Amino acid sequence: MLVSFAAVVTIQRDRLTQLQTAAAEPTLAEFEADLEQERLRLELWRSLPTFGFDNLFADWVLLQFFQYFGDEEARKLTGYELTLDYYEIVLQHNPRFVEIYPFLATSGAIYAVDPQRTDKLMTQGIAQMTPEVPHHAYTALQNKAVNELLFLPDGGSRAQVTFEQAAEWASVYDDDLSKTAADFATGMSQTLALNPDSRLVRVGAWNVILQSARDEQTQILAITQIRALGGDVIETEDGRLVPTFPPDAE
Repeated sequence: MLVSFAAVVTIQRDRLTQLQTAAAEPTLAEFEADLEQERLRLELWRSLPTFGFDNLFADWVLLQFFQYFGDEEARKLTGYELTLDYYEIVLQHNPRFVEIYPFLATSGAIYAVDPQRTDKLMTQGIAQMTPEVPHHAYTALQNKAVNELLFLPDGGSRAQVTFEQAAEWASVYDDDLSKTAADFATGMSQTLALNPDSRLVRVGAWNVILQSARDEQTQILAITQIRALGGDVIETEDGRLVPTFPPDAE
């Protein structure tokens, strides 16, 4: 009798746990409803007055995006279609927010799968910059060139021009980081001028994405693409990921 009672209790407890788990897990319909609410909020934010606090508002919208982007369970079901809507609002209020351009390049082209709109947003933002303002503005051009090269039609010729401009902007500075960036952009531009389909340049571009990646999926994609081009990626003793270039590539 006690054994039977214990078995019944165990079954009921397991059933209760299943019900609680099911109740705690949002359904696809709930995720889609949340997505529609977020879309409406974004439409509201486009015309919301900021009373002169544009940069602060841009920071706040970016934080909302990070929450949206980081909700992996929801993104698996409903995708990343609102990604560029967030960035559009951020750049509307702070087009010189140069630090976000690496994330815009990867999340817009890779996750939202819309490199054309990504490029358009970058172009609009960079139009509000000068070589000196914001500091190291050339980094936005570098990320734009990478997006053009890897994801846009006729990307080699587009990227060649953008890398050339990035080199010019980087040459304004005399710090080591900028000198390295200028040399890198010059080399990319000169190689593309000779060979718009250069595998060496594409490995270099995927390495830019690899080094700026903050999520495992983008890292894996970059490594996969580098290896597909004949290169490889090794991990150093201090944990850095370093590409090796295909020896027979031009």
